[in-house]
Amino acid sequence: MTAYHYGQLVLALGVFVLVGRRVHEIFFAAGRFDRRLGESILAHLRAGEIERAHGLAAGGGPAWEARIGRAALDAHERRVDIGAMVDEEMTDIRFQASAGLRSLRVLGSIASASGLMGACVEYVWLMTGDHGLAGLMAGRPQEMATTRAILAVAIGFAVMIVALSARTQLGREGRALLTRTKKTARALDRWGHRGLDRAGETEKPVAEERGV
Repeated sequence: MTAYHYGQLVLALGVFVLVGRRVHEIFFAAGRFDRRLGESILAHLRAGEIERAHGLAAGGGPAWEARIGRAALDAHERRVDIGAMVDEEMTDIRFQASAGLRSLRVLGSIASASGLMGACVEYVWLMTGDHGLAGLMAGRPQEMATTRAILAVAIGFAVMIVALSARTQLGREGRALLTRTKKTARALDRWGHRGLDRAGETEKPVAEERGV
């Protein structure tokens, strides 16, 4: 292996680190619970069990549905627009859903290009480079150049396949999780509006009793 190949391995390491981080964020953080988490939070809210909903949302940690649940409950406690708070949290979640995907595409393109460039470098070395003692052996420079060129192409295309395959799978999982979270967010918004309507209906008789 040459310094060029070690450079390719550094690129591969960067791809694996990025993929590992995205896998952790999607599968072990944002989607650490299944769809029953959002459904359970909504069920408790609709039943008026605010404390139980608080407990579920707090225990959900970084799960996306738990985050929007906490945003809705915080807005409910502060008597502010629940939809606005949930939308603000969803803006950050949308960004996280696509984070790193463009980087994986770029790194995959760089990896494939590095493989082809490595083969070109070896061809130039074979034609014009200093072969040293290897030049004294018939066919040895050609064998060395071919082996190193194949290795460069293999590393480059292997990294490209990993990067683009991971990007496709992570993008699909992220979109599915985002769709599920959007559904929960809409349900939380509707729950907030119904809560405001009920609060308004309760305040009208009180105002009438006071003669307002």
